[in-house]
Amino acid sequence: MHKPFNNFEIYTKITNKLKGIRERKGRNPHYNLTYISPEGELVKIRIPRGRDTSPNGTYYSMAKGLRLSVKQFNNLIKCDLSKKEYDKILKQNPY
Repeated sequence: MHKPFNNFEIYTKITNKLKGIRERKGRNPHYNLTYISPEGELVKIRIPRGRDTSPNGTYYSMAKGLRLSVKQFNNLIKCDLSKKEYDKILKQNPY
């Protein structure tokens, strides 16, 4: 299970935490974000727009898009996981 973060909270926390994350603009029903770590690791995440909470499957997909477990994703959103720690996880978990 995931914490009941709404989609806008997730978007805000991720864009504030991962400086340098890019958003593809457009009239899409999702926020399409791309992040390149200092080591060159590329990750993409899609977050539904709005203030609803996401179903477990969508939440899991967001975590996997950032190459995190759900627990690590929760920690990223709660601000327990720093950008430096996230970059280290990316380096350890290449695709």
